[in-house]
Order: sequence, then structure tokens, then C-alpha cells
Amino acid sequence: MITEFGSSSIGGDKIGWITDMFDAIGEYKNIKVAIWWNGIDWDHEGNPGRIYRLDESEEMLDVFKEGLSKFKE
Repeated sequence: MITEFGSSSIGGDKIGWITDMFDAIGEYKNIKVAIWWNGIDWDHEGNPGRIYRLDESEEMLDVFKEGLSKFKE
């Protein structure tokens, strides 16, 4: 079980990261549960510091849904 994971949209390609994660996670047959942390880390001024939310865009949601569809039994 992976109890918390995610990717920040600041400083990289979050959609690419999600795609790569779904391509790789299937290689680990012992992982039965993985929980995405859908939140925001705030900086000291109350602004978003790191955004881990999946609902930032429709494209992001679509990529995640597509990845999940690979694991239907």
C-alpha cells in the first residue's frame, strides 16, 4: 500500500509524471492500494506553494482516469 503520493504542478510536467506513474506502477504487483494526496501546501504568506490537486484541469483528470482504466479487472 502506498498511503500518500502525488505530484506538484510547480516545477515540472505533472501530466507527464502522472502518465509515467501509471506506466510504471503496474510493474509492482504487490501494490494493491495507492492513495493520491489531493491537496495544496501553502507558503508562509498563505499562497499556494505546491499544488497536488488532480482537478487543476480537465486534461489532468482525463489522464488520471485513462491511467486508472488500465487496472480494471
